[in-house]
Amino acid sequence: RLAALADDLDRVEERALRQRVLRYRDVADVEAMIDAQFVSGRFAARDLELWSDQRTNSLIFRGTDDAVARLIAFIEQIDEPLSGE
Repeated sequence: RLAALADDLDRVEERALRQRVLRYRDVADVEAMIDAQFVSGRFAARDLELWSDQRTNSLIFRGTDDAVARLIAFIEQIDEPLSGE
């Protein structure tokens, strides 16, 4: 059991950091939307880590392939021009 736990911890460290610069939305607003997704259970803290950088208006994240794919799809869905822009 301890060996399996050690293997899981090693895999977490192998996850590459990714960055996504937001074009149309403010990172603070998007971060709040993503936090709501964590609360709803769509994302799990064990599968996805997320940080925001207000200076560059970007999100920095890493996680499992599935969680990262779902996060990217979510970001692409909401980082669109607002109507009237």
